[in-house]
Amino acid sequence: MRKLILIITFLVGLSFTNMEPARTANDNERYVFQVISFTLPGDALSGQSELNSQVQQELMERFQSYGPPGVVESSAGFSERLHSAGGRFISYPTITTRPGDLTGAELVMDPQYFEKGDDGRFELKYMDPREAPGMSLKFVYSEMDDSRYIEFDYSLEIRVIESREQLPGVMFDVGKPIVQKFSSDEVRNLEQGKWLLLEAYELSEKSTGKSDILMIVLKVRSEAEVRRIVAER
Repeated sequence: MRKLILIITFLVGLSFTNMEPARTANDNERYVFQVISFTLPGDALSGQSELNSQVQQELMERFQSYGPPGVVESSAGFSERLHSAGGRFISYPTITTRPGDLTGAELVMDPQYFEKGDDGRFELKYMDPREAPGMSLKFVYSEMDDSRYIEFDYSLEIRVIESREQLPGVMFDVGKPIVQKFSSDEVRNLEQGKWLLLEAYELSEKSTGKSDILMIVLKVRSEAEVRRIVAER
């Protein structure tokens, strides 16, 4: 379990961008990836400090109990059930791409801050999007001999506000955010049609000591399977 120090504003004010895939000359069947990011209350860890197999199973069982959306369903119901349990819904992009295409998704926060000029006045500013808090997922995948699985090669970066720069003579926490970066690069074999816990992070708020668990989960299906599901509705 990765433990991050976070100011809660990281979880709000995010905008989503679906990255265009780097096109290849690949004519294989496309696959559809559902990616959900959200938080659960810290007590979901059940006193554990590591993301072992037991904790991972408990987290996924709790996630499944909130009824995650299907490929033709809105995320509104899931978001409401999650909120009633003390969690927070962040994003739900659906990405369609071909084997061998490099693609992904990005969530970017646009926090404001004040900076004191040479004339003593405070100026409202915005962070550079390349340095701002958020999440970036990039991946490429390939089909396997066992058609139930695909090989998923991904890179995930999470940027969180650890604290803010102190402004001289100002008691409020409104200075430029100080951002920490955490990254993960892995290769997984994904079974089609099943939710997978991609990453989980424990987020601790400095001022209150409150903790939450940030989870990123995904499910992959072939586009043909998605079309079949839609046709049966």
